[in-house]
Amino acid sequence: MARKYTFINENFNEYLYLSSGGFEHCEPSHSYGPSARTGYMIHYVSKGKGVFTSKNIRYHISPGEFFFIQPGKIVKMEADQKEPWTINWIRFKGRLVDTYLNQIGVSLMNPVVSGESAQKIKKIISDLIQTSLMNQTDDLYYSEKLLEVIRIMRLAYPSTVSSHYSADAKIFHEGMQFIEKNFDSPITVEDVKTKLAVDRSYLYRAFKKWLDASPKEFLVSLRMDKAKEILQDKNNQNTIRSIAFACGFEDPQYFTKAFKDFTGKTPTEYRNE
Repeated sequence: MARKYTFINENFNEYLYLSSGGFEHCEPSHSYGPSARTGYMIHYVSKGKGVFTSKNIRYHISPGEFFFIQPGKIVKMEADQKEPWTINWIRFKGRLVDTYLNQIGVSLMNPVVSGESAQKIKKIISDLIQTSLMNQTDDLYYSEKLLEVIRIMRLAYPSTVSSHYSADAKIFHEGMQFIEKNFDSPITVEDVKTKLAVDRSYLYRAFKKWLDASPKEFLVSLRMDKAKEILQDKNNQNTIRSIAFACGFEDPQYFTKAFKDFTGKTPTEYRNE
């Protein structure tokens, strides 16, 4: 049996977009992070166990549970050394997704769910994977299944928190969305400040409060994650200059320095490994 599989939905939809999914039979102690992801993610643990860390809280995850990741939030995942987990997952984003998830009580501070509803979501993810293996999927099918997952979550885990954002939460949310949509262009924190018409120090405080990272750190992390994805693709042999431009850097030398500061390796060294 394959140890890892990923499907990709190439038909982008700005409102409701299930971008990818798959499964992974992890090696003992295999870890990811601490890092942020660029979309919402659900990871369902079908076998084994591991530890998921969110907001510096460690959750010991067992079979039958799923954990939820919000975009831009720093998390860490680590498979157990003796019984490493097998994970089925999906990634999604979109304007409607943001609206619906504000009505759901699964969040950064409440990210782990189990029970009957978790089993229903696991079945949907499994169906998505099986259908994609037979090359029978289309963007409407992905959207239908994503809506089904969101509906189950909203019915089973309704939010008890007011949907009205505080002023700083609203600024953080809008700033995060602007960065996520434009990080592959040569934007700066100054552009974010101008877009939101706020003081730079206020923007900084909002990000530190809700993300525990500055706007610049969040922007850099998204660019570095994209660079790593490109460099890991064996079929992509673009020059470092082209990769720099694709990740929002106008100066390839500055990109190389930033990448080495972030990963400890130059882009070329990272690609070769």
